[in-house]
Amino acid sequence: MRNEMKLNDDWRFHLGEIGSPVKTVKKAGAIGGLTAPLNGEDGEQIAIGQGGKHFLNLISQGDLKRGLRMLAGTDMDSELTEEWNRIAIPHDWSVAVPYVDAPELLMSGSKPENIGYYRKTFSLDASLEENQILLKFDGVMRMASVWLNGIYLGDNISGYTPFEFDITEIAKFGDEGVTVLLVRADTTTGAEGWWYEGAGIYKEVRLQFLPKLYVDDDSFYIYTKEIGGNAVLGCEATFVNRTDKPQTVRPALHVGDQQVAFDEITIEPLRS
Repeated sequence: MRNEMKLNDDWRFHLGEIGSPVKTVKKAGAIGGLTAPLNGEDGEQIAIGQGGKHFLNLISQGDLKRGLRMLAGTDMDSELTEEWNRIAIPHDWSVAVPYVDAPELLMSGSKPENIGYYRKTFSLDASLEENQILLKFDGVMRMASVWLNGIYLGDNISGYTPFEFDITEIAKFGDEGVTVLLVRADTTTGAEGWWYEGAGIYKEVRLQFLPKLYVDDDSFYIYTKEIGGNAVLGCEATFVNRTDKPQTVRPALHVGDQQVAFDEITIEPLRS
């Protein structure tokens, strides 16, 4: 059974550029700064094994933070200032921005383009670690860049397309500390419509927890095969098996008050 956890409350928001975190780094998870736990937040800023600590101390004469800066350019200094406001999602920063007298912006609401940052921390129970976890955005206007726990996840270039990231191997659980999410939304890259589009994370953000065996949402497809006295429908779907053994299932499709049961099928496990 799949479950969801909404991430709509208790965000921090900053309007204006603050210096975008890097997207590539010499050590995985070592971007630091606002993409990782800050002072007072639960969890290590950078996860480093004993061998890594020994090497960093060696190159920095015992100063671990200096060693991270030398090796990976890790941001060890960023912090949340009073300019970071508490907000909830959905959020449109353009609503509170004054109108401007600019003919080129007239059709899109006479609001200036800008850049905004959203940051949220959340905790996950250790019992969730067995699930596949998807971080899903229903809509961010406009160019969105996303970081999680010191790692750059990727970009989304349209404010009208939902997008997601698989964070199963990146999220933190239980006593590992909080998971840190940072989103940069940039509306200065060019409008997509000639109407008012808004700005920022204007739709829900959520986590989806998938079991070991599930139906791939994007694969589910129902179509009309024949039209007559009784219409004939076709149905296609892909099952994903993340266990280490073949699994036998008998799918059933509910359409209104009708149920159609299919033959048993065996789903082979995913192969790396």
